[in-house]
Amino acid sequence: MKPGTLEPLMDLLRIASPSGHEREASAAWLARGCAFSDEAETDRLGNAYLRLKQSGGPRVIVAAHIDELALMVTHIDECGFLSFDTMGRWDADVLAGQRVKILTRHGVMHGVVGRADLFRRTEEMRARAARKEDYWIDIGASSEAEALQAVRIGDPIVIDAEPFLLTENLIVARGLDDRAGCFVIAEVLRELHRLRPPVSATAIATTQEEIGFRGAHVAARKAAADVAVAVDLYSTSDTPGPSDATKQLGEIRLGAGPIVGRGPNIDPDLCEHLVRTAERHGIPYQMEGEPRATSTDASILQLGGEGALTALISIPNRYSHSPVEIVDRRDMENAIRLIGLSIAVLPDAEWLDVDGAR
Repeated sequence: MKPGTLEPLMDLLRIASPSGHEREASAAWLARGCAFSDEAETDRLGNAYLRLKQSGGPRVIVAAHIDELALMVTHIDECGFLSFDTMGRWDADVLAGQRVKILTRHGVMHGVVGRADLFRRTEEMRARAARKEDYWIDIGASSEAEALQAVRIGDPIVIDAEPFLLTENLIVARGLDDRAGCFVIAEVLRELHRLRPPVSATAIATTQEEIGFRGAHVAARKAAADVAVAVDLYSTSDTPGPSDATKQLGEIRLGAGPIVGRGPNIDPDLCEHLVRTAERHGIPYQMEGEPRATSTDASILQLGGEGALTALISIPNRYSHSPVEIVDRRDMENAIRLIGLSIAVLPDAEWLDVDGAR
């Protein structure tokens, strides 16, 4: 990435993009990508597509999800306090003391996540882990009627947290999972637009990944790709914490390069192609084992069309599924190089014929 090019990512991170409410973020992503694509469109689920047209050669997609974890208003009590449920996989401890933005028909409504304070909790509450049912949202309303003038049941909610640079290279934000991936795939398409290899390439920002990869199902059928590369985030092991998890999830560090996944969801030839490309060009990389279908869009993209040769490239991420996720811009830069260079030489791969089949 050239100096200054982080700003599009920071702009994207400032946009709320709960699952099912990704339109504004997708529009911003498409608007930027139009400058280096031949065609842009969305589908009925809101998936956004940037395409490079090319006759012949393998059909390749790079995909990342543009939705973020969110909450939803489920009830308003007689005093005007909001109950909520989670959209996606949350750690309830993260919710304590957060400021939130509620996306209403009138615009953004601000609130705070409340909980019985330390002095008013029962002994049972103090002894156990927090549950989402322990929390509510306070918007300053004094009654149900007053609250209903501002919000409705079903309004989505995101944590009110602005992205910032912790250091020159470390980015902190909510929703880096997976707007960081969306930034990477757009930059990959920019590089392919410059190189114009004989591949038909499409970058896809998918929707509703956090609630079951729903956008990826539609995108996989629509694209019917020969080769698919999913880009997502993966938890690091470079912080204080239990060592047993490292034995299961692997040793992953910020700044040590993108992560190449291996497992049944990953095509072995495509995986080796990525590894060889990294080693040939001196691109640092890490590896992770995925013994089952991955908990990413890769598990769905593999099943598109007649089946796609699929890979998973992940960006190391500290504090996953929290408002202070951290990624290293150098890992994103190296992911862009690795994926772009690997796709550019796909037509020459001995294990892939000109039609994209083995």
